[in-house]
Amino acid sequence: MKQLLAKGKAVIGLLGLCALMAALLPVDAYAFDARDVPILMYHKIDEITPTTYWVSDDNLQDQLFLLRDLGYETVDYEDLYDHITDVAELPAKPVILTFDDAYQNTYTHALPIFQEFDDPCFFGVAHIITDWVGDDEPNRRYNEWDTDANGPEPITWHMIWPEVAALYNAGWAVEAHSRRHDSTSDSTYDPVYEASASGVIGSKLGIPDPNFYPYPFGQSTTELLAALQDPDNNYLGGVDASGGVENTGTMDIWHISRIGIMRDDDLDDFASKIGEVVPDLPTLTVNTTSGGSVQINPDQPYYRDDPDVILTVTVDPYYIFIGWSGDLEGDDNPATIKMDADKTVTASFAFDGIVLLEDGFEGAVWDANWSGSWYRDDTTVYGGSWSASADKDNDGTFTSISLDTTDAETICVDFWFQKDDTDTDDLLLYYYNGTDYDLIADLDTLGGDDVWLNYADVITDSQYFNPNFSIQFDAIALTTGENVWLDEISIKKRTHCHAVNLDGIDPVNFVDFSILANDWYLTGSGLAGDIDANDVVNFGDLAEIVEYWLNNCSQ
Repeated sequence: MKQLLAKGKAVIGLLGLCALMAALLPVDAYAFDARDVPILMYHKIDEITPTTYWVSDDNLQDQLFLLRDLGYETVDYEDLYDHITDVAELPAKPVILTFDDAYQNTYTHALPIFQEFDDPCFFGVAHIITDWVGDDEPNRRYNEWDTDANGPEPITWHMIWPEVAALYNAGWAVEAHSRRHDSTSDSTYDPVYEASASGVIGSKLGIPDPNFYPYPFGQSTTELLAALQDPDNNYLGGVDASGGVENTGTMDIWHISRIGIMRDDDLDDFASKIGEVVPDLPTLTVNTTSGGSVQINPDQPYYRDDPDVILTVTVDPYYIFIGWSGDLEGDDNPATIKMDADKTVTASFAFDGIVLLEDGFEGAVWDANWSGSWYRDDTTVYGGSWSASADKDNDGTFTSISLDTTDAETICVDFWFQKDDTDTDDLLLYYYNGTDYDLIADLDTLGGDDVWLNYADVITDSQYFNPNFSIQFDAIALTTGENVWLDEISIKKRTHCHAVNLDGIDPVNFVDFSILANDWYLTGSGLAGDIDANDVVNFGDLAEIVEYWLNNCSQ
């Protein structure tokens, strides 16, 4: 990798001529055997996948695992070029993994997934649109060709140059992908300007100019090819946006084919695209009920050699872990399962709190105190069909109904929000302390624009345990073009009495005693009967439950 870049500009013209000659030679004229080389094309990597050009973190991780397990080794275009010009051999099963357009999530999501494999020789190839890469955070940009702030596609930010440098320093290859990502059919398209992207990358990163040009939209014209092949440029080849598995004996160096990897490609689809089949080996399926998540280590699409897999539960606020079912029993956390066959397990959780308020604005909204003119039925939603929203002509504050939290030990406030082009103080959150409203958070300083964000807060400050607790949202500083949305608002409390109501059904009775008795003298975290949370069920817990014996303890 980068072997050719290190040779410098003096040999580029000669090597470029060699490449063109090599492309015309029959397969048996090469010193090295021809190789099949899948060249895979990704765009956006994230946990969310709103459109077809997004690939989820989990899918990318599984796809990389499959490639490694099947013996593939990553290479770049320079390695490919060296092979067809008889400079260096390729591995037996080479693959090139490309990421178009310099999206920030290539750095924030794709790079960490590669690094989980802990192999400096396992790398991707980043295709950089130079004019959309800012110098620093205040100058970070998002593009104009695939973003609609009012549609299903969220704003997707591009990298800044320090992030591109970090990819390069982590072992990735970096190639030019034009200056502006313009279409060749645009009246203002300038092929000479677009071809100058390689020099920008070399200058910004302090490295030799990259040598290959992936065509935006897969478009190449006679004028663009002439600009790329100008002796003043260092390009050795060009890359298309579609096709099948390439073969080094027949490829056209100026039209190298790639295979698009899309959101809906499952692992079998992915394997088929590169001419492979997913091995028929044990798989692990982990399901969860509401209230928590499970970390799987190692997390793989299938398992060889019957390894032990560790399952670790994380419990959400106001829930408790009940235990495992399926091919795993008990309530150990972490728990171990041997992958000697297909296994399916479920982690079950139970709600351990009192719901004071929930609203997704799906019909009869909560009896809020609205000022200004917030919409209650906006169609930009996190869940369901409606949300609450405000803009320049539709702002103000709204406050929840009064909620009795006098007996609370903790309060959980949870909601989803989205913002568009807001500034500081455009969306504020307040809690009522019994006398005044306290400013808790400036929500427009959290996360990015045009994507739903979750706010969750567990309150332990006793000043908010009062008979008239409420939350308030303030959007009075909005101006033209600024918008905010709220959805799926939830407020819950946990009380000391509720902690002993082990089955979650009033009143405290013999059923709760039976749950405690089932855990009697057991040790460890997560026991339902461990009322005083000291990791053992004993007379202390019995004393706690007796104190509330036959009290109404109603919710």
